Amino acid sequence: YAHNSENLVRKGDEVASGELIAKVGKTGNATGNHLHFELLIGGEAVNPLPYLK
Repeated sequence: YAHNSENLVRKGDEVASGELIAKVGKTGNATGNHLHFELLIGGEAVNPLPYLK
């Protein structure tokens, strides 16, 4: 995740469905509040849909 005002979990944390993991923000070069979500496996970007419920 990028551009968050606050991250509430860290890499390796287990989270439950519905658990708050971050607070959206507009850090860096972002022009407005938004969520940047990307899943990397072995350093390569992959489609995250199969990993989400």
